[in-house]
Formats: sequence, C-alpha cells, structure tokens
Amino acid sequence: MFSKKKKKDEEAPSETSGLAASGAPASGGATSSSAAPPADVEHGQGPLPLHHTTSSHSAVYHNPTVEDEDERKEEEEVQSWAGAEPKWTPLYCKGFLASIFSLLSVYVAYDGWATMSFTDMLVFKTLMASLSCLLTLPQLYQTTLITLTFVSVARGAVVVELQQRRPPYVVLGVAFVLTFLLPFILPLLLIGGCLFAPLLERFGIKDFWLVIVGLIDFIQTLVLIPLAFVVIFSAGSPTDIFIDIVAVQVFANLDDEFVRAFSEPQAVKRDALETYCEKVKPK
Repeated sequence: MFSKKKKKDEEAPSETSGLAASGAPASGGATSSSAAPPADVEHGQGPLPLHHTTSSHSAVYHNPTVEDEDERKEEEEVQSWAGAEPKWTPLYCKGFLASIFSLLSVYVAYDGWATMSFTDMLVFKTLMASLSCLLTLPQLYQTTLITLTFVSVARGAVVVELQQRRPPYVVLGVAFVLTFLLPFILPLLLIGGCLFAPLLERFGIKDFWLVIVGLIDFIQTLVLIPLAFVVIFSAGSPTDIFIDIVAVQVFANLDDEFVRAFSEPQAVKRDALETYCEKVKPK
C-alpha cells in the first residue's frame, strides 16, 4: 500500500508540471500574445487598424484609372482618323442635294417676299419667327462644325481639328463670320478652284471639292433663317404658321437623311433591331 501511495504522490506533480508547460493558464497566454504578435500582423498582412479605411484608397486610386482608360481610348479614336480620305459618292450626293435645297429656299424666300404682311398677327408672327431662329441655332452650330471638319480633312489636319474643344460661342462666332464672307468667297472658290486647283495644293488644300461641299452645306442651313421669316409672315393663320415652322426644320435635314439611308444600310438594320427587338438571353 505504501508503494502505491508513493507512486500516486509522484504522478501528481508531473500532471501539474505538464499543465504549466503547455501554457494553459490564461495569464500566461495573454502575456505571450501581447509580447509576440502574430506573424501576419507583424508583416502588414493582417487586418488594418480602425483608423484606416479602404474606401478612401479605392476612391483615390480607382477613379483615375478609369479616367485614364477613357482618355486613352478617345486618343486612339482620334489618331485612327489621321490621313482620312473622303467618300466621294455620298459626298457628291450631299453636295448636289444641298445645292438644290439652297437654291429652292432662296427662290421661295424671294418669291414670297412681296406677300408678307406685317399688320395681321404681328406679335404672334414675331414670336414664331424668333422661335424658328432659335431652333435653327443648333443646326447652324452643327453645320459649322461639319464645315470645319471638312476643311481640316482637305488640309490633312483632321487630328488637330478633333482635338479642338471650342466653346459654342466661338463656333457661332465662326458661323457669323462665314455668313458675311461666303457671298464673296464661294464664287471665287468655284471659279478659282476649278482653274487653279493645283495651286491650292501648295496652300495645303488637297481635297478642294470637300471644302466646297462643306460651304454649300453651311449655306443650306443659313438660308433657313430668311426662309422661315418669309413663310411665317406670309401665312394667313396660326395653323399655317405652325406648319411652316415644322416644315422648315424638317427641310434642314433632308439631304443628310437621304445620304445616310443609302450609304449606311447596316446601321439602319442595327437601329431597327435595337429599337424594336431585343436579344435572347442565353439560358
């Protein structure tokens, strides 16, 4: 019995020493964890401290990346137009139709000048004429940009033109200057360009007829202002005035619609599909 009791007394300290060696006591564990932090926190791989936020970093570093990507794509698109050449078939069609519509507008305005009445519905006609001029401004703005683009292609400087960011008032200022210069410049260009086309190449104008089409297109839009003035003040009722305003605005885009319908048939198909159909989602 004494031998068995002695063995039990020898085994009891060994269990206590085993618990101490394993570090089971809470105080010992806490001391060890505070003295030696985990390896991932020590090397910066653990969770961030509370005063750091990831949203601020994403706002700083993510947005410039998206903007830089958009700018890069836009610059690639601009550079892809370097050395652009005109499509002569749609260009000739546009020039031909724009010339006919311009002459027709001038004739109607000239013929209806004597039939205008400034006594009947003067206030209403004045307001409608002002509204028509206001509606024509965006078209004049776009036509001026098209004319500048055609001139840049003719000069071989389309990339520089596409990189320009002109305010609208500058473009409208260019349109105002062209309004007074075109009656003198266009006849000289038509006569001198046909006779001295090789000489114009020395001044950087390689595609002379592209410039002519751009100027004729500008004239077609410009003559809408006096045309609308004449047809409004020649109308006899508010209904006729309203119809005349709508007709003038539609008349401004007939040449572009005609050329676009025959030159881009695939675009017409895609527009029809996007408008009236939808793709079947894969199951």
